[in-house]
Amino acid sequence: RHHATISREIKRSHAGSAYEALASEQQYRQRRKACVPRGKYSLELAYELQEKLSLTWSPEQIAEKRRIEGK
Repeated sequence: RHHATISREIKRSHAGSAYEALASEQQYRQRRKACVPRGKYSLELAYELQEKLSLTWSPEQIAEKRRIEGK
């Protein structure tokens, strides 16, 4: 690894004591969970999509209708 990567890792996880890899990894995973967007899929959207598909709408028609409606 590049020396800057190692330096940032040590600075990020150094809390006045020695570096601990396990604690650093746990902190890393918490930071990654916090920065991931949740997404737009919901049960309401699933029901709407299922309804349109059962009426033989194509995915393109559904997407365009939602775009026109501002959804």
